[in-house]
Amino acid sequence: MSSQSTSGSTAELSGGLRYFSGESEDGKEHERWKLWVGNKLLTLDKFPAEAKGAFVFTLLTGKALESVEHLDPTLYQCADGERAIFKILDERFPEKDSSDELAEVLDGESLRQWISRATELLEKCEQSQVAKSLRKQVATWF
Repeated sequence: MSSQSTSGSTAELSGGLRYFSGESEDGKEHERWKLWVGNKLLTLDKFPAEAKGAFVFTLLTGKALESVEHLDPTLYQCADGERAIFKILDERFPEKDSSDELAEVLDGESLRQWISRATELLEKCEQSQVAKSLRKQVATWF
């Protein structure tokens, strides 16, 4: 019987293993999982170097598995074979750059649109008697 806890595109099952599915398409989640796997591999001191890639392969599900299942097993069933898998996953699930993150924060609105909207709101605040005191506080946010 396994207790399952999911977070984004990783799942933790009893036995202390974390699986990566890539379903959330979140590059940060991939990086967290990859860091965990790297540390887990360091703790497996009796594990043959040729088996590390195969071990990483077994921790993949969903979109992540689909990304690497085409690989010839000889590419990851060798010393440093996990690198072949990580390379493909790094390309498939890249970390978002700052402009992508900003777009998410702005909820799909471009930075130019957001600045325009914010400027319009500030101008309305300047014209409103009630909001004049608020304008100073809002301006400090920018």
